Parts: sequence; structure tokens; C-alpha cells
Amino acid sequence: MTRLCDELPAGVPLAVVLSGSQAAGLGNVHSDLDVLVIAAEPVELPAWVAESAELDVTSVPPARITQYAAELAAAAADPTDRRALFADEPSRWKPLVQLVLGEPVRVTARGRALLSSLDRKLLRRVLLALFSVRAGNLTEDAVGALRSEDLLTALCASEEAVRNAAEAALVVLDDLYFAPKFLFRRLARQPGLTWVLEHREAFGLPAAGPAECRRIVRRRLWLAGHLNARAVLNGADDVATGLPPCVLHGAGPVRSPYFSLVRYRGGIGVTGPRSGYVLSEPAAALWAMLDGRPAGEVLGELDSLGHRTGSLAGEVERWLELGVAVRRADIRVGGENR
Repeated sequence: MTRLCDELPAGVPLAVVLSGSQAAGLGNVHSDLDVLVIAAEPVELPAWVAESAELDVTSVPPARITQYAAELAAAAADPTDRRALFADEPSRWKPLVQLVLGEPVRVTARGRALLSSLDRKLLRRVLLALFSVRAGNLTEDAVGALRSEDLLTALCASEEAVRNAAEAALVVLDDLYFAPKFLFRRLARQPGLTWVLEHREAFGLPAAGPAECRRIVRRRLWLAGHLNARAVLNGADDVATGLPPCVLHGAGPVRSPYFSLVRYRGGIGVTGPRSGYVLSEPAAALWAMLDGRPAGEVLGELDSLGHRTGSLAGEVERWLELGVAVRRADIRVGGENR
């Protein structure tokens, strides 16, 4: 941050603001620094910024902040339409939350005035209306599903009702950084709401110790990675009749549960914590099929499906070196062998 501020043209940015999870005290070891540069004209960022895996810099023109302030005032004036509020996505307010919660690292008088135009009290009023109405509507959905014997929908809707009600409670305590992945950390850091964590089952959380939690997280990531990979490989041009089940065999190479396949316009990539690699279609299929069987057996199956695998013979070993694939016995979660 200091280096960035030092290398920006003096007097051009109206403000440089540290935002995101790090500013909210919620970052983890893989979190980058979200930086907002408020400037009336385009600012040329140093070349090293684009190459940094730790900085995410967004330029915000003053007109956008003025627009946010107007939208905030209008939304807070009459938050009574339940239908409109339920249709309003929380993500619409995230840029404004980032500005309100951000910490100015460098700011001019005009920049400070712009940031001050975003009324935190009005933002609390809007978010409270938003989350409380969503909790109420989801409660009605859960009751309707329960009475219709649609128990799976009732379970899902009731869990979402609790999560939205928890967000409303956090808003009242002026904890505005809403994000599903941080909900429980935010509840835990509020002395007046820690009691909510005693109701783990209401949030769909298992009553499990650290070792079991790690196992469950890993199992969920395995399933998520499998479903995502098979969906990406299937594509969206033709309608699928189904996807193969998620099954692990033996102790051979497996795709890392901490990486995911993503289809871009130009091809397929495999992405993980602060790293990513471009894959050919056959290589992506091979990666998705790594399930603990010997690599040769998986390559043979790919051959039988019509893929040309001649160039893939050394890929699995390379992936093992990169961490994109792992030996099943070597998977680490939280620093432990699992």
C-alpha cells in the first residue's frame, strides 16, 4: 500500500482507500488487498500492480460516489415495499459498503468530502430493511413448504431465513461487511451475538470437532470440484442426461480438491489459491478423471473415449509437482495430513 501511494501521481487521486476483507479485519492467508483509487481522471497504475497477486486495485470516479449517495438516500426514504426489497440483491450494495467501511490511506479534502457523503446510518437502515424482509419472506416460504410436505425446500428456506436474520442482527451492531463466508466470524467477534453460535444446526453446521470439520470441508470440496469439472467439460451447447457420480478409488493421483475447472471464452483453465493454468480439453478431462487409480489406467479410459492422450503422458507427474494433483494420502487440510 505504501509503495502504491508513493508511486501514484501527487494530487491526482482524491483518495486511496484500503477496503475489502482485510480492512474489515476478516482476511485470511489467501486474501488480497482491495484498494479503491478515487480519481477524477484516469490514473496510470505502476506496471507491477497488474502483476501482483496480492493487490486488487479498482478505480472509482467521483460521479459514481455521488450516484451511490443519491441511491442510498432514495432507498432509505421509504423502505416499505416488501416485494421490491426482496427483489433487491445484497450484492448491489457491496460497492457502497466497501467505500463506507474502507480506511483512507491517502485522501485530499475533496476526497474526504465525497466519502463523507455516504451516510453510514442510512446504509444501516437500508441493509436492515433488506435483510429483515428477506428473512420474513423466506420464513413464509419455509412454512408453505412444510405444510406441503416439501421438507427439503423447508430445510433450505429455513436455513436461509436464519442467515438473513443474522445479517440483520449484525447490521444493528454496525457490522456491515456482509458475505456468507464471513458470517460466523462476524458473529463470533460480537460479544452480544456469540450466543447465536450455540445454534449451529440452525445454520446447517455439523456438531463436529476440528478433525471432523476438516474432513467435512474436504469432502464438500471434492464434491464441488467434481460437479463443477463435469459441468465445465460437458459444456452448455447440448443438454446432458446426467453426470457421473463422485467416487474415489485407491491411493494413486487424484485431482486436488483445492482447484477448480473454469471455462473461459478461449478455453479451459484450472484455478486454485493464487495460481492457475491453461489446459487443453483432453488435459482437462484427464485432470477431472484422476480419482486414485493409476495414471495409466485413467489415460487408457480417456483413449477409449476417443481423446488423443499421447501428449499427456507426463502431465500427471507435472501436476503432482505443481500441487494441481496430489497423492490421495498426502492431502493436507489446515496443516495436517488427512
